[in-house]
Amino acid sequence: MICWNVSRISGGKILLKKRREDLVAVVRTVVEDHRAEAARAGVSVQFTAREPLSVNGDAVRLSQCISNILGNAFKFTDPGGRISVVLERRGGTAVVRVSDSGVGMDPETLARAFEPFAQSDVHLARGRGGLGLGHSLVKALVELHGGTVKATSAGQGRGTEVSIRLPLVASAPSETEVDEPELPGGPDNRRHVLVIEDNEDAAQSLGMLLDMWGHAAAIAGSGAAGVEAALADPPDVVLCDLSLSGSMDGYEVCRALRAASSTAGALIIAMTGHGLASDTENVKKAGFDLHLIKPVDPEALARIIHASPLVHAPG
Repeated sequence: MICWNVSRISGGKILLKKRREDLVAVVRTVVEDHRAEAARAGVSVQFTAREPLSVNGDAVRLSQCISNILGNAFKFTDPGGRISVVLERRGGTAVVRVSDSGVGMDPETLARAFEPFAQSDVHLARGRGGLGLGHSLVKALVELHGGTVKATSAGQGRGTEVSIRLPLVASAPSETEVDEPELPGGPDNRRHVLVIEDNEDAAQSLGMLLDMWGHAAAIAGSGAAGVEAALADPPDVVLCDLSLSGSMDGYEVCRALRAASSTAGALIIAMTGHGLASDTENVKKAGFDLHLIKPVDPEALARIIHASPLVHAPG
């Protein structure tokens, strides 16, 4: 997993396109996009918005924030449970409240809810995984919009509510604001990056960050799925965990990609928590270009990707 520093994320490394946005439309679209997921999970979802509310923001980034929070609500709510998404005005602030009837959080977990890798024993015991990196990225994105995010819970088994507060804007449209990222590389920095990682939270969060850097990210949850995805749509860069569950570990994945003509020229990076001399030698033998030890500095990773050769023409 990558060790994130929120000050780096908020320090101009993310492309943020702000304009006057209808927040009701943004939230409604995210909720509707999750209807199928709700049906599969056997969870009811209700959306309520009492009046039009506008904010100065990036609709794509705000959608990612709300989608992440809603996705966690599904993850920690049993079949037959309920999720409520309410959008309301409180003074000069728009508040998005996502409430669920799920497993809830104890005070210690609440205090760390928006820190990287936050998780609770009850989540692990129920096989749901932790909150991962996604919530820390949500916090950084919301703060870039001048807002705040907070989680509350009455305790384990009593549900959780996550609220996002954003400053409202006047009815007159604002000019488009673009915060240009400070990223190296040529005129075309966009790369097709394949993340092969069996930790869902880490993979999704890394995919979100790659998207923020302007890349096209794809995610595979196993070695076999990663090879299949790479052969179907050859990437420029592959970020591959070595200790993958399933029939193929990272070494086997790299050897398979090097053996195929369509993926042989990709930049393939091993990401692992092991840094012994023997591990480094095995990585080289398998055909990896680089061996990055977790936690990885995101700034270093950004520069590696942006300096990588463009193997395939952008689609």
